[in-house]
Amino acid sequence: MKKSERLNKELIYLSYRKEFHLKELENEFNISERTALRDIANLEELGLNFYVEKGRYGAYHLTQNRLWVPINFELEEINAIFFALKALNKMTTTPFSNAYNQIYHKLMKSLPTSRQENILKQQNVVSYHQQPTLHNVNYFKILISAASENTVLKLSSKQYFKQSEYVQISEIFYQQGNWFCNLYNLNQQKWFIARCDQISYCKVTTKIGKSKKELKVLHDSFYKKYYSIPYSCELTKNGKEAASLDLYPTMRITEENGKTLLTGSYNPSELYYLVNYLIGLGSNVRINHPIELRDAYLKELKKIINMYE
Repeated sequence: MKKSERLNKELIYLSYRKEFHLKELENEFNISERTALRDIANLEELGLNFYVEKGRYGAYHLTQNRLWVPINFELEEINAIFFALKALNKMTTTPFSNAYNQIYHKLMKSLPTSRQENILKQQNVVSYHQQPTLHNVNYFKILISAASENTVLKLSSKQYFKQSEYVQISEIFYQQGNWFCNLYNLNQQKWFIARCDQISYCKVTTKIGKSKKELKVLHDSFYKKYYSIPYSCELTKNGKEAASLDLYPTMRITEENGKTLLTGSYNPSELYYLVNYLIGLGSNVRINHPIELRDAYLKELKKIINMYE
């Protein structure tokens, strides 16, 4: 392990402790007493504040907890950050969209010229042809805050309920150019997967809702009943790759007896959404069961064929 990498790990290791002994540092990082003493001197220069209590039971006592200390990144780690920022720029709708460019410029300015040139060369030859965000989301910050803090919102959706109702957000996810939120409607006592851009009104309330633990129990119970019809489809190698790029939360790809299977469950009201999804996989999918899904799939295929006759 390089010295700079070890010092970074030691900073993280010590920043959440009130005190430590020299032996602990030696054992944790497999270093000698002499190396540990040199590292402690280097850590103090990097901003780790402590005082030494001498004696048989003495120790190094940190003067502040959870320190924000400078971290020295390796070139490979710096490249990884810039690649991640470039990919995230495709998601134009996030609460942090404006911050990406600021982070980029701040990081670039902190690097020596030679490293800046190296990063620019790599950035110029790499592109991300992924689906950009298709629609703006007006209440993104509120939704993320509500999901993380488990607060109750007064919300209306063009998709499901146009009158404002009390909801809680369990998660937010991005798929195929759209942001979705998994929300629990306290009025209807039902779960919905709602497009975030279809939310027409959203306001934070002081109403007491369900705990995260209660929401998980309700979620698992609801979807077990809601997605009541199991299905199984066999995928080719290309089908597995295509499905993996657009896998919905209720879908699973598994290997069984040398075959690749796409499995899950659906609600009758969502039959044709699933049919259209499977048609998108072309000849790389074969429906095993149920027969209702296979019949609906074949019916839709015949409609497509009839368009060319």
